[in-house]
Order: sequence, then structure tokens, then C-alpha cells
Amino acid sequence: MKQETLNAETPISQSLAMSQAAIQALPLETLSAIFCWVTENPDEGGWQNQDKGSYPYPHIQTLAVVCTKWRQVVWSTPQLWSQIYIHFPSPDVHARASLLKLFLENCGALPLTLELRYDPGKTYDEIEQAFVHPSVDDLLLSVLDRVAVLRLENSPLISS
Repeated sequence: MKQETLNAETPISQSLAMSQAAIQALPLETLSAIFCWVTENPDEGGWQNQDKGSYPYPHIQTLAVVCTKWRQVVWSTPQLWSQIYIHFPSPDVHARASLLKLFLENCGALPLTLELRYDPGKTYDEIEQAFVHPSVDDLLLSVLDRVAVLRLENSPLISS
């Protein structure tokens, strides 16, 4: 019985192995282009469709955990990191500031789209004396000349 089960699964296993091998054979440049295409719609990965507290870049995260090769492609493709949409759902902005820093460190020299959204009516004590957060402000200022699109929504600095 066990041998019959193994034999029945063999065509499925072989088909799966062949499809995995075909994907692994793709050149890195092709994978990079595919990843950019998958993530190019900011409405799907951006803050506009985020649930509060959710990871704001599910496509990048999903692609990076598939295998070592895909992770390398994600980390070496600056286009994936050049559109930055961050929602600060709570006054504790440190985690999202770290995410912003991660994107700024990986976007290369590309023009940036930067959208930061804060919840209205909340007090963001950590950023009273900072643009976003002290941990990321210097890096943000160093790339400001590359920001092609800047959108701030309910920014405590502008609103106050």
C-alpha cells in the first residue's frame, strides 16, 4: 500500500520538481524584472490598502522568503525599494521609522516616491523635534534631493 502511494505521487512530485527547476533557471535580471512588475502597483502594496498594524509591503516580504536566490534578487533590486508608503498607525513610530530606514538604505540612487501618513488627532511625542524620527532623519535628509514625489498626510509637523 505504501509503495502504491509513493508511485501515485511520483508524477506530481516530478512535475513540481520540473517547475521549480525552470523557475530557478531564470536569469537574475529576469527575476528582478518580474518582481518589479509584481510590486509596481502602489495601491496594492502601499498604505492605502493596509490594515492597521499590518506589514506594509507584503509582496516584497513574500518574494524574499521563497528561497535564497529570490531573497538575493529582492535585496539587490533598488527599484523594489524606491516607492515608500508608510502609515504610522500609532504614536510609537520607531518600528515604521526603522522600515523607512531599510527602504532608504536599499533604494540605491533612484528617484524616490515618499508617502507618509499619520492618523489625525493622535499626538506623536517622539517626533516633536524630528521630521519622521531621530533614528532616520539624517538619512532621509541625505536623499531628499532624489524625492520626486512627496506626500504627507496629517503630518504632526505641518498640522500643529
